[in-house]
Amino acid sequence: MNAAGWKGGHVAALGLTALLTLYGSFWLVAIWEVASGHAQAIRLGYDVSHIVRYLTPAEAVLIFAATVFMGASFAGLVMRRRISQGLIAVAMLCHVIVWILLGDNPYYSAAPGFLVLIIEGLTLTLVVVLSRRGYLR
Repeated sequence: MNAAGWKGGHVAALGLTALLTLYGSFWLVAIWEVASGHAQAIRLGYDVSHIVRYLTPAEAVLIFAATVFMGASFAGLVMRRRISQGLIAVAMLCHVIVWILLGDNPYYSAAPGFLVLIIEGLTLTLVVVLSRRGYLR
């Protein structure tokens, strides 16, 4: 199959990357709200204020980094660049580290984070396939 046949895969990768960027943005907004004193207690089933209060500065920085790298990979995918696969891999690494570090947070349920890690892995696989098939430059 030629590169033109992978447009559907490109759209799927864009959608998944956008979803993952929005997920990271949710946590960045939650951190900002708690830091500014405007936190809502429950958001999307999470006790956000308690989760964020237990974050260490390193965890907050890693959440920020993962979101920035995922957003940059989205931009790379829009421009059909191969760099997006490396950016997704770095974002996934940041997320794995945060996910492990959050294991001692009594208010955080690890199941949604694990699901997001699976989605990140599928997205990375899809982007690598797009790159190998010549769809990304």
